[in-house]
Amino acid sequence: MGESCNRGCQPHRRYRQSPYEEFTATADNEVSCPGDDSAALDCEISNEGRGMAKDVFLTFGGMLPVGTGLFADPELRAEMVESDTPPDPVAMPVAASLQRAFSIKIPRIAPKDTVQFQVRTTDPDNIRAAVQIRKIRGEIQQIIHQFGMRLRAEYPNLHLPWDETAILSGRIKDECFFSPLRLSDDHGRYPVTAHTEQEILARAQCQDVYARFKAQFVNIFQGRPQFIAPVVRIKTRDGDRTRAIFPPYVNTTAYSSASVADLQRLGSLFVYPSVPISYDEPSSPSGMDTSL
Repeated sequence: MGESCNRGCQPHRRYRQSPYEEFTATADNEVSCPGDDSAALDCEISNEGRGMAKDVFLTFGGMLPVGTGLFADPELRAEMVESDTPPDPVAMPVAASLQRAFSIKIPRIAPKDTVQFQVRTTDPDNIRAAVQIRKIRGEIQQIIHQFGMRLRAEYPNLHLPWDETAILSGRIKDECFFSPLRLSDDHGRYPVTAHTEQEILARAQCQDVYARFKAQFVNIFQGRPQFIAPVVRIKTRDGDRTRAIFPPYVNTTAYSSASVADLQRLGSLFVYPSVPISYDEPSSPSGMDTSL
């Protein structure tokens, strides 16, 4: 990956203070993808207050990949706690069925101390999905770069906002399998934001400018490879399922299979994407693993 993507994963500081003097929660709660790896998330929590932080939870929403585990110093006595309820109580039933919240619990953090740990999936299929995401990201990086060059070349006097570095660093965080939502302790709950303000602004500006000039710059997208969509094995209340990821700017395809007998019996059927045995043949549904 290019230098801009690697820079985008470096630590950033966004402080959110607790209303309690004893414990200051900070989103030095670093949320970075090590080596741009979507299958892992490095986390850092700092207690900048004067008192002991007790019962500290870092809660994650979105999906819970199969094979997810916590990697931390044993002295932390940290543990992973899975929830039986979706993180978004107002989500539509289908969306809620694919969500599962979990938390990392740390019994205590001493004053002026910082703890670090990693959340990572070791499932082989999920690791392959992360590799496919990095492959697709390389194509997206080229598209973003060429789009910006065309903007500057054809409209040099418009000063159109196109922060390529922030767009790409934000995409790396969007692609991560793990989504931290909030930090809580015995005094309260505090939101955690993975993206910097610059990345949030760059994404909004990118969406506006992209929609405005996509048709005019259509040749940037023509002749590019088509990809099989990364498929992640996830844990749900109803057992293990699969979820496909469709990155923007590129053409991706996911395949699934369904029983004709079940369709006739039920009238309708929610079909989960099949896990590809190989991501090397985007034009054919053959070689798909349909087992769950």
